Parts: sequence; structure tokens; C-alpha cells
Amino acid sequence: MSQRRWTLLGLLLASSAVAAGEEVVLPSDPQTWYGDLRPMITPTEQCPGGTVEQLRKRMSVSEPSSTRALDTAQRFSQSTLPGIEDSDLVHEFHFSSELAGGGFWGFSGYLISRGECIIHAKVTSIDN
Repeated sequence: MSQRRWTLLGLLLASSAVAAGEEVVLPSDPQTWYGDLRPMITPTEQCPGGTVEQLRKRMSVSEPSSTRALDTAQRFSQSTLPGIEDSDLVHEFHFSSELAGGGFWGFSGYLISRGECIIHAKVTSIDN
């Protein structure tokens, strides 16, 4: 392999390491997220708000759409939630559970992700 290719490979690996080590800053504190949602999220060092994939294992999570679509629907405003970027994505989620005696309980809402990391979550309805 030529010296130029090795240099290019080294630069690519170094930039990947920087990107992988970047700290994810959350626009809202996970402790303020809905109490019954928080135990379903497993924080990691890289994703303090958990990951979309991990949450998908516990409940229904939609495919992503742009934050502009959600902002247009006026469920939130990028101006009232600092730190949201145009490249962030929105997923809707829904959780339901059957209760003893035949009833059910659940909640739904949306989350905002950056990469695979959940950076904000809001429960918008509770069913029981």
C-alpha cells in the first residue's frame, strides 16, 4: 500500500475515533422524562438517554422522520427545546401492557434521536 493510502487510512480512522468519542449533550434531562418510560431506557456512557434500538426491544418505536415534520405538527418547537439540530430525527413510540383482570395500560409519545442515541423523550398520552 502506498504512503498516501496509509496516510488517508490513518486520517479516516482518527476522524472516526473523534466522532465515536464525542459527548452527546441532551437538550432535556432524562430524569424529567415520564416516570414509567425512564426504567425502560438503559443509559450508556455514549448515550446517556439510551438508544433507539434498545428501546425498540421493549416497545413499538416508529421509523424516523425529520424534526421539522414534528415542529410543523406543533408538538414541540425547536426554539423551546435548545440543542435540537436539523439532522436530528423523531420517532413515535407506544407501550401497552395487559393488567391482571383483563384491563390494559399504556402510554405513547415521541422521542428525538441523534444517531442511535435518544436525546429527548416526551409522553403525549396515557391509556388506562
